[in-house]
Amino acid sequence: MEVLNTFELAEPITVDGAKVSKIELKRFKAKDLIHVSSNLTWGDMLIILENSSNLLRGEIDQLSNEDAQEIGLYIFNLMVPDDLDGTTVKLQYPIKNSKGAEITEISMAKPRAKHLRNMPIMAKLGDQLRMAAELSQISFKTLLELDGKDAINVVHSLGK
Repeated sequence: MEVLNTFELAEPITVDGAKVSKIELKRFKAKDLIHVSSNLTWGDMLIILENSSNLLRGEIDQLSNEDAQEIGLYIFNLMVPDDLDGTTVKLQYPIKNSKGAEITEISMAKPRAKHLRNMPIMAKLGDQLRMAAELSQISFKTLLELDGKDAINVVHSLGK
């Protein structure tokens, strides 16, 4: 996976008995976001860090407040959707469907009340991606392969 950013840590952490002073944040996919709440929290950003680096939760917990904030704010800025117009999202990183055809954009019908019937009030991004799958007629499994930023844009366009 492509490295998005490398962070120099103010305070090294211990990974497998060795001191580490750099962390690489790799590009993440929609499947790394399914348990993240739509109201992004610091804990959610650390989950994304766990999914997009080679670090385990216990290793991430060693991060200083300064380092955690720097990395968390970087992730938060990645999660801000692009300024979209309507319910069609052009993908930055195209994906392939189950038949191998390339998908370069996702168009969705506008959600109706019936689509919200089983949606939790505090929906996770995975719940919103399931709705996007239904509205775009693209399988949920295929949407899980979206780039993280593309997934955020798809979910954001549901509210347009």
